[in-house]
Amino acid sequence: MFKFVKALLGANVESAVNAVVEAAVAANPQAATAAELKVLEQEVDKAAATVADFRVKLNQEKKEADAARTELDRLIAAGENLQRKLDAATDPELKAELDASLESFAARLEQANERLDREDKDVVQVEAMLAQAEDLFRQRSQALASAREQLERAARDMAAAKLDAQRAQQRSEDAARLAGLRQGATGSRLNTALGAMEKAAQDARTRAAAMDIKADALGEVRSAAQGDKHIAAALAEVQGTGSSGPSARDRIAAIAAKRK
Repeated sequence: MFKFVKALLGANVESAVNAVVEAAVAANPQAATAAELKVLEQEVDKAAATVADFRVKLNQEKKEADAARTELDRLIAAGENLQRKLDAATDPELKAELDASLESFAARLEQANERLDREDKDVVQVEAMLAQAEDLFRQRSQALASAREQLERAARDMAAAKLDAQRAQQRSEDAARLAGLRQGATGSRLNTALGAMEKAAQDARTRAAAMDIKADALGEVRSAAQGDKHIAAALAEVQGTGSSGPSARDRIAAIAAKRK
C-alpha cells in the first residue's frame, strides 16, 4: 500500500520521508544508528540463511548423485556379468534368453546413466548457486561491518560537533560577560567622572588664560598712562601734592564700601 501511495504521489512523498528520517536521525542518532544496523543485520541474516539452505541442498544433491553412481556401478557390474554368461553359453535357447536379458538390461543401464548425469548436473548447479550465495553473504557482511564503522564514526562526529557547538556557545557567553565587565555601569561612571574632571580642568585653564590676557591688557594701559608726561602731570595736579585730602582711614573705608 505504501509503495502504491508513493508511486501515486511521486517525489513529494520521498522528500517528505527523507525529511522525517533526517529529523529522526538528528533527534536521536543512537536510535537511528541502531535501526540502520538492524536492517543491515537482517539482510546479513537472510543471506546467511540462504547459504545454509544451499549447503543443505548441495549435501542432499551429492548424496543423491553418490547413490546414482553406486547404482550405476552395480548395474554395470551386473551387465558385465550377464555379458560373460552370454559369451560362455553354448545352448542356443539359453543363449537367446541371455541375449534378450542383456538387451533389456542395457536399456535399464542407460536410464541409470542418464539419472547420474542429471544428479551430477544438479550438484554443479547447486554448487554455483551456493558460491553466489556465499559471495553475497560476504558482501553483506562486509557492508554491515563498514556501515557499523561509518555509522559509529558519524555518531561520534555528531557528538563532537554538538560538543563544539556547546563550547562555542559557552565561549560566546563568556566573551559577552567579559565585554559587559569592560563596558559595564562601573566603567561608565568612571568614564563620566573622569570626563567631568578633565572638562573642569580645561575650563579652569581657559579662565586662567582669559585672566592673563586681561591682566596683560590692563598692564599695557597703565604703562601707557605712566609713560605719558602730560597724563602724569594731570594726575599729580588732581591728587595735589601739598593739599590735605582724605585721610588713610577714609580712603580704606571708601574702597571697602565699593567692594560690598
